[in-house]
Amino acid sequence: MPMSGKWIPEIPDWCFTMWKVGNPKPWKFPSAYTALRFSDDGKKIYLQDKKEGLKIYSVEDLSLLDTIPEITDSSLNILVSEDDKILLVNRFSGTASLYDLETKQHLEDIPGEVLNLRHQDDEILLKGIQNNTAFTWSSKTGLKSLDRMKRSPRRR
Repeated sequence: MPMSGKWIPEIPDWCFTMWKVGNPKPWKFPSAYTALRFSDDGKKIYLQDKKEGLKIYSVEDLSLLDTIPEITDSSLNILVSEDDKILLVNRFSGTASLYDLETKQHLEDIPGEVLNLRHQDDEILLKGIQNNTAFTWSSKTGLKSLDRMKRSPRRR
């Protein structure tokens, strides 16, 4: 999980807590089933939980910047594009869901777990894995499975 140099996260079952480096007073976010992601520039915190949906906070003062309450399903993790326009939620169900953060719209569900998300020139590009098979996905060309991943034989 990427971290900002200013905050140290802790995620117990009942609450998400952050401490600002050099400040002993913690900042607590009531949350259930938290998924956390810092933006690539370290200026935003994306916090998704199954009760209140996605919340976006400023790292500087922890003010709430935006909310998308519809994104509530339990998630393994979340990814955010470098331009902060696309959100991907890897769900425990084995499906990855894409959202447009500007319009707050659900875009697509992709089978499998996505490991890499890029957004460039109005195209969303994903790389992931499903059932030991690597895949790529593009918002322009769709899903493409790669050769089934083979395990190396064990040496004795």
